[in-house]
Amino acid sequence: MMNLIRIRRGFSTAQWYRSLAHLEQLISGGLPLSLALCVVAQQADHPALKQHFQTLHQQVQAGVSLSQALARLLPQSLHPAQAGISVAEQTGQLAAVMRSLVDSWQRQQRIRAMVKDAIRYPLALLCMGIIIIAIFLIWVLPTIQQLFNDQPLPLLTQYLVSSVAWFTTYAARIVVVIAVILSLAIIGYWKQKLGCQALMQRLPIWGKLQQLRVYQSTFEYLALGLRSGMSAVHATRMLASHSDWLPMQSKLGKIAQALNDGSSWSAAFVEAQLTDPTIQAYLQTAEQVGRMDSAVARLSEDFQQRIEAYCEHLRTWLNPLLMAILTGIIGFMLLAMYLPIFSLTQQLA
Repeated sequence: MMNLIRIRRGFSTAQWYRSLAHLEQLISGGLPLSLALCVVAQQADHPALKQHFQTLHQQVQAGVSLSQALARLLPQSLHPAQAGISVAEQTGQLAAVMRSLVDSWQRQQRIRAMVKDAIRYPLALLCMGIIIIAIFLIWVLPTIQQLFNDQPLPLLTQYLVSSVAWFTTYAARIVVVIAVILSLAIIGYWKQKLGCQALMQRLPIWGKLQQLRVYQSTFEYLALGLRSGMSAVHATRMLASHSDWLPMQSKLGKIAQALNDGSSWSAAFVEAQLTDPTIQAYLQTAEQVGRMDSAVARLSEDFQQRIEAYCEHLRTWLNPLLMAILTGIIGFMLLAMYLPIFSLTQQLA
């Protein structure tokens, strides 16, 4: 989703993170922040991106902190990065936090690409099957009907012809009904977004992938916040305020409230109904050794491995299943269309 978000004034999230990586390299190389911003602005290819970093350079030269300047220029989708930079400026870990921000974003991009690759081939296969079926029904079947207009058709062919005739007769009504259902679904989604997203998580395949991706990104950015020096409550509330997945946003809010009330991490997650055994095991162990940031980072890696395993599992059984279904449908149609030819050949023999 972040790849599709266009930052104010026209440059993309990917372009901004690539420039942030360049900025981190310059700062790690010993350049002052103001000079590093000037270099990034000069080397930026996109005009809007160049203007963005020129403005940052001017504000930093005027005595404004980088995080304050970013807060004025960045959209809400990138406020977690701005919050991390704000804490990094206070702790003196600006370059390290920038590197972590870029690494986290790159991992998220790889995970999104992995999920897309797992779904892309089945969707392409399904679309190809629909196109082939449409060609048979629109061009081949009418030709066979004309050829055998005076001949009694086999029962299977008659069933196919009557089915196509029914769909043709009620095609307009079917389209209207589908359009109404989609319109109501879109309206219902925006009016009851939390309930709809919770329901979408229960969908087969996509719901599972979305849930794993949300968990992985949540733990990824939570670890980043803790490692940049944020308090547990601040990091959790920051994630809750910027999460675009409302079921997780609600749970993060409950976790932040429980932590603020003095609950332990494991107890706070139980209150938010995040009772995955792996999550609880990592949190309880981290509470004993005092390394919560490492535990959360390990949870992010664990969920990334789950996504990889699930995508591989999908490739193993979903693609052959779709092939079998489409082969069966196309085979049925071919048989129904060519049965009259077989019958005519037998009569001539």
